[in-house]
Amino acid sequence: MTVVPGVATADSVAIRGASCPERSVVRGRPPVLPPPAAHGDYRDTQAIPNGGNTIMTMTTTSTAPMLETHPAPIGIDRAQLAATIDTIVMCSQACTMCADACLSEEMVGPLKTCITRDLDCADICATTARVLSRHTGFDIAIARSQLEACVIACMSCGAECAMHADMHEHCRVCAEACSRCERACRELLATLR
Repeated sequence: MTVVPGVATADSVAIRGASCPERSVVRGRPPVLPPPAAHGDYRDTQAIPNGGNTIMTMTTTSTAPMLETHPAPIGIDRAQLAATIDTIVMCSQACTMCADACLSEEMVGPLKTCITRDLDCADICATTARVLSRHTGFDIAIARSQLEACVIACMSCGAECAMHADMHEHCRVCAEACSRCERACRELLATLR
């Protein structure tokens, strides 16, 4: 049995809510997931390949529950908004990590533009997620402008990373995150009138 730190399974000793810094997963067995939230299930579980084996990871965000409990009328589909914010945040993280990975490559010179686009996209995505998270006195024109900027940044960063994807796996992962983010922003833009 191979134990992977960070994820719980039925065979692991991790108990939800326990102060145990190391949770484990046994490869080949499904992870133990917490029960769905009262108003919906906000788990995002994905399989990440690792040398022929599969490691299950689980990411839980508070975006949807926070939007559901927000007392102000939002005027936007809350589920779509929550999913878009989470996608934008994940893209920001991917871009930040891609820039860092580019800096660790032996031949950094050819990656200078990629690093700049990564950092620009990460900052624009982070700002967009924050703007979309605030609804007291919500200004749809600002939200639209920020989403449009995010679409442009994701297109630019995604295209640049795609050019390096054959040589650098982190650029491929980042290009995919940018594509997902661009699509999510365009879909939300289409609903904002």
